[in-house]
Amino acid sequence: MKTANLTGALLDYWVAQGLGLCPTLGHLPGMGDICRAHLLARGEYGPFMPSTDWALGGPIIERGQFDIEFYARNEWGARRRAGDRPNEYGKTPLIAAMRAYVASKFGDTVPDDLALP
Repeated sequence: MKTANLTGALLDYWVAQGLGLCPTLGHLPGMGDICRAHLLARGEYGPFMPSTDWALGGPIIERGQFDIEFYARNEWGARRRAGDRPNEYGKTPLIAAMRAYVASKFGDTVPDDLALP
């Protein structure tokens, strides 16, 4: 699967993989498909949604030193400052930045043999 096409639980899963958080994919009533990961700071295993939660995605952006930019097409772009990776894009700054993070860790594609339950 192309990194540029990752969304939702799959995008969160690959971010968690990059962080070494031992993620799993699951489904929670009322929340839909989610990624679960071991949240070291909280000492628990629970929902991990950095592509929609600034409390989780913000520190990744800070540590990775990502540049985020708004484009006229109502789209956001992000790239790692220290890297030579091209921009990744998304409907929100968090989606763009998390795609850029995954691309910086795994490249332009990730295995697509994962299946949500």
